[in-house]
Amino acid sequence: MLYGIVLFFIVTGIRKRFNLSENSGTRVTIVVPVRNEEAKITALIKSIISLDYPKELLELIIVDDESVDATALIVKRVTEGYDNFRFIPVIESPEIPKGKARALDTGIKAASGEVIMITDADCFLPTGWVRAHLKYYRDEIKMVCGFTTVSGEDSFSAFQAYDHFYLLGIAAGMTNHGLPVSCIGNNLSFRKSAYEMTGGYSSYPCSVNEDFYLLHAIRELDAKSVCFPPDPSALVVTDPVKSVAGFLKQKKRWGSTLRDVPVHGLFLIITAFATNIMCLFSGFSFSSVSLYLLSLKIALDYFYLRYLSGAFSINKRLGTFLLFELVFLVYLFIVPFMLLMNRKVEWKGRTS
Repeated sequence: MLYGIVLFFIVTGIRKRFNLSENSGTRVTIVVPVRNEEAKITALIKSIISLDYPKELLELIIVDDESVDATALIVKRVTEGYDNFRFIPVIESPEIPKGKARALDTGIKAASGEVIMITDADCFLPTGWVRAHLKYYRDEIKMVCGFTTVSGEDSFSAFQAYDHFYLLGIAAGMTNHGLPVSCIGNNLSFRKSAYEMTGGYSSYPCSVNEDFYLLHAIRELDAKSVCFPPDPSALVVTDPVKSVAGFLKQKKRWGSTLRDVPVHGLFLIITAFATNIMCLFSGFSFSSVSLYLLSLKIALDYFYLRYLSGAFSINKRLGTFLLFELVFLVYLFIVPFMLLMNRKVEWKGRTS
């Protein structure tokens, strides 16, 4: 019952309507940190070139985070002739350890835009991405979070798409109620002035989840400063993780901020964890009550995810949803123990 109430609360947040602004004259800088992305960066840059936004108001800064492959050569070749595209090296900073946060800080400090937009090298942006974010910037809004889905039609990719929608839907619903928990760093925008007011990444804890700390730092500026709309025009597509081991590492990385999650976030985590663990073990008892509770939980998740995927006009197979339910139950049980045994996380060849 509690799980159902929580999902209802989240859906009411997702359904929140926002007052929109045109903001068509706003100067925007897209910052992309890259580290050994020779296989992926071309597709991202081409999607940026295709963005429906005046080129004189759009700046792209790609920050090279010590790549040792052909990333630099590819970027320079693909961006040749585009005066508003810049490729710069990461700047050493004693205050920010090596990693994505340092690369982002380098790009943000070099940016000329009033609004900073962040994405990753393995993403593909819709043509209306910039305008979709900008229309939510009213006076009090300082950050806009967006949804990301996963490409691919195989079962493992489709499962990851469900997983993204499930988690980002919770994040969106809570954020729009003024209770942010998390966001995703490959579909994010914020006012540069807000970033500067927070002190920037040098003021946040050292983490591979720099977007989490930026979200909460900006939220501290104003209780109504962040919004998380389910806008199809802002939906970013990213590559799927290729292996189960890689997927579990991703979940461990995302879960590494657990010690800094606010109270309402801990309540959500405990509720979801307890509900799923009860369902996991009740599935082995075969009692009528256990099977009823398991069926109820699956039905709640189905209508929740059906609503979310419908909002983005994305249809996934029922069989994939059932796979998601099964795997989600298992990995939600495994990941906390992975963190307890070893809190170190690996990202782009670096461990923190």
